[in-house]
Amino acid sequence: MIQSRIMSSCKGVEIPRPLVRSLMTRSFLLLLPAFVFLLLPRSFAQSPLPKVMEHSFEEIKAQFDAWQIPPGDHPIETLLEENRLEYDQKGALTQNRRRIWRLKSKQISEFGFLSAEFAPWYENQPKVTARVFDPNGREFRLNKDDITVSPAGSADQGVLTDHMMVQAALPGLKVGSIVEEIVELTQREAFCEQGTWERFSWDSFYPGLFLSIEIDAPESNPITILFRPQIPANLKTEEKTIAGRRTQRWFTNQRSAVSFESIEPEIPRNDFQQQVMIVNTGTQWRSIAEFDRQSQRR
Repeated sequence: MIQSRIMSSCKGVEIPRPLVRSLMTRSFLLLLPAFVFLLLPRSFAQSPLPKVMEHSFEEIKAQFDAWQIPPGDHPIETLLEENRLEYDQKGALTQNRRRIWRLKSKQISEFGFLSAEFAPWYENQPKVTARVFDPNGREFRLNKDDITVSPAGSADQGVLTDHMMVQAALPGLKVGSIVEEIVELTQREAFCEQGTWERFSWDSFYPGLFLSIEIDAPESNPITILFRPQIPANLKTEEKTIAGRRTQRWFTNQRSAVSFESIEPEIPRNDFQQQVMIVNTGTQWRSIAEFDRQSQRR
């Protein structure tokens, strides 16, 4: 409460009450925008190309042209990769991945398909969409009728799997084409009650620029983030909480590269040869590991 007699002192000089009131009013008006900013929900730093499936060929190509791409004979160049993980109250995950990349190699058979694997017993069929710009800017859209669903193959010839594969050929793809693709996978229920984990690599075998991973989950759900073997350089992070949901975002504008020759085959996954980020929804790693061991014994 402000007293009726207000006097302020600056280096021993008394300032009359009307002037004090004027100074206080001006200070309040100057600080008001800052208070309002603190009360508003925080917005994340914008993606280089935020308009999903809406940016023109010229806008996307300008981003490629401005990028100082590392020298070398690379089959593809990934301008942007955005991953979003959204968990519900029971731990079920909806995962969305968006990529924008350019084909530099004639190996169209290797990069000419958009595919996603899923387990029908707890996951819905993934939603896939894509568009392709040829080097002259002509746009081709993925037709839903070209999407096929078939049994997924197993890396181990002796193991049968009930997993399925969604796949579609990228239309109009040729050397120099720019591709924007989106894959969304939704779980009807969490894989296991003890919790699950997702693993992302911050390194890339091919030149990569912008990479982001965003996690949205109820505040009541435990989310643990681990980086192995260390936190990547040039990593930035943001966080906000709105209406009981916590959103965390990690991103970099300088994705590091790793060569195929540096990766030794048959090395256990916990011997990290790349910089990885692990998202864990369990209360204890031990409980998830025990569930995994029991599943393999069945």
